[in-house]
Amino acid sequence: MSGPRERFSPDPPVADLGFARVDTERSRRQGIPEVVLCTGKTPSQVADILEVLVGSEGLGIATRASRRVFEMVRKRLPEARFHPEARLISVGTPPVRRDGAPIVVVSAGTSDGRVAEELLLTASLLGLP
Repeated sequence: MSGPRERFSPDPPVADLGFARVDTERSRRQGIPEVVLCTGKTPSQVADILEVLVGSEGLGIATRASRRVFEMVRKRLPEARFHPEARLISVGTPPVRRDGAPIVVVSAGTSDGRVAEELLLTASLLGLP
């Protein structure tokens, strides 16, 4: 069991990639790993971050991804999957499904469909009901 100081450390273990500091133990502290937002990152940067996350957490998720980003990720992580409707890349092993109240996603119309799909898939990949 970790003590309060370790659990709430202001300086969590990170992999410093120069352009990003990747939290390599977020799932241990928060219950879910870091998720990569692709917006503003190059395809190579997304691939670098996902390699770190898969190596440290066993799971990498990248949101707002394009097919171009996915192609770069797949070159380095051949097991990566692209989910075009959700604009999401997943690679690695999702955690065991957790117990608890289910997450509900409500969409106001067809223009929200991609965001709703992204939310549902992300929750599922994180083992949330």
